[in-house]
Amino acid sequence: MKNILYTLALLVFFSSFGQTEEIIGDYYPNGAVRWKGNYDVNGKAQGKNTWYYKSGAVKSIRNFVDNVQQGQWIFYYESGAVKSISNYVDDREHGESIEYYESGEIKEIGKYKEGYIIKEIEYYENGEIKEIRNYKNGWLIEN
Repeated sequence: MKNILYTLALLVFFSSFGQTEEIIGDYYPNGAVRWKGNYDVNGKAQGKNTWYYKSGAVKSIRNFVDNVQQGQWIFYYESGAVKSISNYVDDREHGESIEYYESGEIKEIGKYKEGYIIKEIEYYENGEIKEIRNYKNGWLIEN
């Protein structure tokens, strides 16, 4: 009997290990979901976390591992067009970040390293370069 109880206790413990549950975090006054995300049994964000406009359209999606932002953070216009895509490593922006006009044309490209901006290239909607800015340790360098 003791072996059966011990085995059942182990099964319950290990079956909850690593599992996540989707939680709806908040609502708009109109009843629409404001955001929802996945959390483990310790309350840490794990996986996809989604924010919404009042209309119900997706506003942004980001990913977490043990409550730390990892991977892409994507923002959308209410129309559904992609507004921006940024990459995160250990809660810090890293790599290329691209912002778009609602038409889909590139508005700005930023280069990041460990949370610091290195370079930004801003574009007019017709694709011509508007401005290039360089940074050192996150501070704008005079051109």
